[in-house]
Amino acid sequence: MEIATLFKVVFPPQPRLILNSLYKLLIFLPLFCLILGGTVQAQDQTSLSEETAQLLKLVNLKTVDGREMAEVSLKLVLQLALERSLLLQASKLGNAAAQLSVIAAQERNKPSVTTSFGYAKILSLTASSSCSPSQLCGSSTNSMTFSSAYTQKTDSGLTYGLTYSEQTKKSTSLSLMEMGGEVTTGTTGDSLSSLSLTSSVSIPFFQDSGTEYNNIPVRLAEINVTRGQLNSQQAELSLLKQVASIYWDLVGILETVEVKKKAVNLSEKLLRDNQARLEAGLLSSTEVRVTETQLMRNRQSLLSSRLDALRIEDQVRAALNLKNLPVGLYPVDRPATNAAVTENVSALLEKIYANDTQIGLKQASLEQNRYQLEQELNKQKTNLDLNLYYVLNGYSKNSFGGIADFSKSDLHGMNVTLTWKVPLGDQATIENIQRKRLEQQQITLQIKDRKSQLDVSVQSLLRSLSLIEKEKMTAAAVSKLSKDQLRNEIKRFKLGKSTSYRISQNQQDVVESEQQEILIRIRQEKIRVELLALTGEFNEKYELNQK
Repeated sequence: MEIATLFKVVFPPQPRLILNSLYKLLIFLPLFCLILGGTVQAQDQTSLSEETAQLLKLVNLKTVDGREMAEVSLKLVLQLALERSLLLQASKLGNAAAQLSVIAAQERNKPSVTTSFGYAKILSLTASSSCSPSQLCGSSTNSMTFSSAYTQKTDSGLTYGLTYSEQTKKSTSLSLMEMGGEVTTGTTGDSLSSLSLTSSVSIPFFQDSGTEYNNIPVRLAEINVTRGQLNSQQAELSLLKQVASIYWDLVGILETVEVKKKAVNLSEKLLRDNQARLEAGLLSSTEVRVTETQLMRNRQSLLSSRLDALRIEDQVRAALNLKNLPVGLYPVDRPATNAAVTENVSALLEKIYANDTQIGLKQASLEQNRYQLEQELNKQKTNLDLNLYYVLNGYSKNSFGGIADFSKSDLHGMNVTLTWKVPLGDQATIENIQRKRLEQQQITLQIKDRKSQLDVSVQSLLRSLSLIEKEKMTAAAVSKLSKDQLRNEIKRFKLGKSTSYRISQNQQDVVESEQQEILIRIRQEKIRVELLALTGEFNEKYELNQK
């Protein structure tokens, strides 16, 4: 039975209309959601297409091995890394929050005004001989109060304020003839308004006094800003170092692909020559088989290198947050020929010390520790405070009418209080002070240790750069000899004085020697990347953050 027919049988007309409407809604709701989801997805794809189009305007396109590639320089890749890194964007938000905390600390002593209004009805009954003939007598008092106070604390620790208050009272006499009887209301007195204007000053002399001490919250907030900036710098340098290193890996693997393509072309040519010789009866099938095996080996090695190139290219995409770029990435930069560092080593070390974020963070911790030590030492000081109050009083039957009495010196009052609090046996503060001083020594030693580590790292990098030049010359000589040996072996093979196996061995030597040259040049560039990360000269060398 169909669903609609079943509804007609089971339900009366009105409910059946409702259920039919629900039935239609259940049918069309998935379709509506599908259309809505498709619309959102289409909008996302449109935004991605626009973003991709903007990126493709920055590069030149070329076809490499049948694949469309975008030519990218290291400068462009580093700039995109800075612009598109979500980690750096989050770090910038953290820096903005730290800046706001500094503003909040600077505004901590803003003046405040406190205003209050109140109403009270107070009943007071007593039993005494004066109540006769009533058993109880007393009064009912209605009072209204108003108060407004202005207070301000200064950076020196002094606090002053001004308070205006007024209370208006009106009383009615009450009497009770006997317990449980009716209350008799008597006469109502005139209202009386009492006013006062109080000025106060609180002056700390030892503990909590002084502008330098009271500005410690601002200094600590500024240290947090410095920490945030150093952490952002560390994250930025780490990202640039990672991206530059991957970029040179991609350069190296693509150069390796070209070397292996040449090896495959040479193996294909040798195979064609050997097959022609086999047909002419000048060569055995075994030699042809050896050449075919070498060709397959070279093709497999070329395929493996191409897969490595795609894997490294994906690493670049991930670092740049370019998941949907429809073209490949082809690096156009090539390793530099000169690897020497001309800068003085001592000047280079000073630059590295100044740029090192770990040293900067330790120095920030050292400064923070100094302020925290001042806070602990403040607790040991004698707490001597002077509090001054001066009060102007006035009275009237009307609100604010007693202000005229403020000029009468006989109605003035004052209070002077000197509070002296001496901490005795405060062992916790003594231990905290000792702990902070030990932390200072610890941080100082950590800074020295970090400088020692940097000294060793820089010396190692500089030695590697100096040895790389000799290594490059040796590798170039080995590569030249291997190519000469391969050419000679091919000539000897054509004369029948060598074998295909010997040629295969020489081919492997040529590929390995050229790969070694590539690896040395890439290693040289990675060392230069390490030095750029240590000195923080990425921005200067590649003109980053110039907008």
